[in-house]
Amino acid sequence: VRHLQDESAEVTIPRIDIRDGQLSATVAIHNRGGHKLPTAYPSRRVWLHVTVRDRADAVVFESGAPRPDGSIDGNDNDESATRFEPHYTEVSRRDQVQIYETVLRAPDGALTTGLLTASGFAKDNRLLPDGFDKRTASPDIAVHGAAEADADFVGGGDQVQYVVPVNQAQGPFRVSAELWY
Repeated sequence: VRHLQDESAEVTIPRIDIRDGQLSATVAIHNRGGHKLPTAYPSRRVWLHVTVRDRADAVVFESGAPRPDGSIDGNDNDESATRFEPHYTEVSRRDQVQIYETVLRAPDGALTTGLLTASGFAKDNRLLPDGFDKRTASPDIAVHGAAEADADFVGGGDQVQYVVPVNQAQGPFRVSAELWY
């Protein structure tokens, strides 16, 4: 637990801009481990919980809020076992959540959580360790899905842009980002 809370990853917000009624924030995650994060069994996932608050501390935008039952607000897979949340380079709606995980497919193309029924990946965008080259990785450990084409999803981490309309709210704004497991 301590490793996950204190040592496994670092989350920063290196850039925040406000222009034409939109707040744009870059959230960067650095994987500090020597392996993909999360590891092992496909039901494990880490995700970004990002909140934008206004001058009065009211929530203007929120993505990835954890629910009391352990599900994630906005996660397609928590709503239906036949869908999963894609990998994002930009999040602009509350129902978009950046989730780092492995999603398996059965031979018929259906999603599965059963290791014995899986024949491939629908998604594997787990955070890569430093030095991992997704272009040269063997298929059994490769990146799968939209993260393959994400230019800043690289060995060591990822960056996600959050674009939020704030023209109805009063600044200054406070942006927070957490990586949940």
